[in-house]
Amino acid sequence: MNVGAAGAIAARMLRRSDPYVFVDGAWLRAEAQSLMKRYFEVDELPHDWFAPFNASEKTFYFDALPGIKPDQTQESFAAVAAAKQFELDYINSLPNVHVRSGVSFHRRRRGMEQKGVDILLAIQALTTAYRGTSSNMMLVLGDLDFAPLVEELVAIGVSVKLLHSHATNAELVRAADTAGKLTVHDFQPLVTKLGFALPQQVASGERWNDDEGEVYGSEHHTPDASVRIMERDGQWQSTLYSGDSAHVVMRSPKRSSLIAYMQDFYQLQSPS
Repeated sequence: MNVGAAGAIAARMLRRSDPYVFVDGAWLRAEAQSLMKRYFEVDELPHDWFAPFNASEKTFYFDALPGIKPDQTQESFAAVAAAKQFELDYINSLPNVHVRSGVSFHRRRRGMEQKGVDILLAIQALTTAYRGTSSNMMLVLGDLDFAPLVEELVAIGVSVKLLHSHATNAELVRAADTAGKLTVHDFQPLVTKLGFALPQQVASGERWNDDEGEVYGSEHHTPDASVRIMERDGQWQSTLYSGDSAHVVMRSPKRSSLIAYMQDFYQLQSPS
């Protein structure tokens, strides 16, 4: 790119700083599914699982309709495809959200693979940048293949925030200007929609004594503390100790959500 063109792009960007959000839909859905399974033992997400991270920001959501599997009947495929289209139509109906669709193919060894979705996302993001439509972007994705896109956006002056998962390659994370990990808090609207609540911290005056309730299994240990989990009257409580002092006490009606929360935010090791 010549200096004049780069300067023109930069000048347009100074006039437009409205944030744009670009979402790898299949990746984000898999992350949401994994979190809901760990926290609340939910096997299937509803069609209206997605909620924009900020309703006032323009969001582009990239996904694909499924391809037919070799052993799948036309009737079964039609039902699956219709359900996916219903989900995408719902997402596209949300304010400031625009769905862009690719296609999927089934491969014998790899299963279902999307084709064209990554390219569509990259083209949309780069076109937005080169036109000077926005100089602030949030990318919600975790595939290392997007690293060149992030590097190019940063190089031409776009401020890029990456929202990723704990499993995202460090090279992709380093490429962005700023980065943050997805947590269950990012899916609060979905948690509420499913009829659940996240664990809540308990005030000191409402904490159970250690000799109350039943302790389940052995104590689970964080690197420098211990956690005791107990149940009483249909509620679960976890107490994080450092030495003899109780530092964090959380409570939840579901044991799975309590353990998952302590794992994600307080480095609780997996229960034995």
